[in-house]
Amino acid sequence: MSNFIKQHRIIQLLLLGAVVIGLFVDFKNNNNNVVNIYGWYGIFPHKVIKDFERETGIKVVYDSFDNNNILEAKLLSGSSGYDVVFPSFIPYASRETLLKVFSKIDYQLIPNAINTNGALTQKFINSGGKIEYVLPIFWGTMGIIYNANIMNREFPNQQNITYNELFNPDFMQKISKYGISLPEEYIDLFPQAKAYLLNHNTELQKNIDIKKYNSLKDDIVVPLLASIRKYVTKFNSTTIMFDLLAEEVCLAICSSDQAFKIINSARSIGKYMKYSITKNMTPAWIDCVAIPKNAPHKANAHKFIDFILRPKIALEITNYSGILINIPSNYPLIDDDMLAIPNIIPSIEEIDSFILGAPITSEDDMKRERHATTLWSKIKVGAFA
Repeated sequence: MSNFIKQHRIIQLLLLGAVVIGLFVDFKNNNNNVVNIYGWYGIFPHKVIKDFERETGIKVVYDSFDNNNILEAKLLSGSSGYDVVFPSFIPYASRETLLKVFSKIDYQLIPNAINTNGALTQKFINSGGKIEYVLPIFWGTMGIIYNANIMNREFPNQQNITYNELFNPDFMQKISKYGISLPEEYIDLFPQAKAYLLNHNTELQKNIDIKKYNSLKDDIVVPLLASIRKYVTKFNSTTIMFDLLAEEVCLAICSSDQAFKIINSARSIGKYMKYSITKNMTPAWIDCVAIPKNAPHKANAHKFIDFILRPKIALEITNYSGILINIPSNYPLIDDDMLAIPNIIPSIEEIDSFILGAPITSEDDMKRERHATTLWSKIKVGAFA
């Protein structure tokens, strides 16, 4: 082989190597200039994502989930590849914190976290939330949504349908012909059932304060829930809007943000839906923001969290999604359409009366949670009838 050919090939190899190195460096830079987010579907408006990218130069890669179990499976794998995740507090984020799947949050990098100081954050901490690892960010209530046209016809003297009616077998029997939907997961019904029992059972009240509903064992709710099981049409949390608008059901338990969308959609087709909450029996749901332990872009994760906790940005998210963000100063500024619907935006004073399920903070709690899941599965199939 001539020296010329050898030199030509060497030059080719050097050029190829330079291209490969350049591609690798370019890929590495691009890869470091992203934030991988795993969140609920339909929370962030496109404008918020684009504004963050434009301001920071960080590309947002957003994947969505509609089930906490899917998120938890990825977190427990140890290599999800996500930088920011949004697990629900109970039982998921509390269990995942116990299992050490999250990094500690560096609050020096999130100065806007101060905007979340208030009654809900304090309730979160008092209920076992570990603020070092998970920050309570999205929240709302779990109430009863119902077709007011049907209810007003059937119960003309009934001003509101509450958990007092839902746990009444006679009431449930009367409306069962119109369809009733209850949640898929025990956590969306057991707390209300315990609080109902404490509010209505003077013998229990002798030994347990009404606010100590979580000290009751889960087995205590079985007779109550079994007594209404036969009147339930379905257990579904994802098709509530369709079921109500199509009048496959007339009553369901749902979150306040779902209720906002359902009420507006119903109004557009001439149907009247109402959303009710019951004092001392209404659960607050809380979704947290967290950074997985093996997150590849933790600095970018902190920047994204800080960005969405700006009051103006948080307000855009709430007005788009109907989901409250834990920034108390924003509540009076929410769109009038949302404020006009009763019970969608609770007052700050009401927060103390909202109940929460029991968080998972120990191995015993994990056993309790498995037992509660088993009980609920048996109730749903009518095993206690």
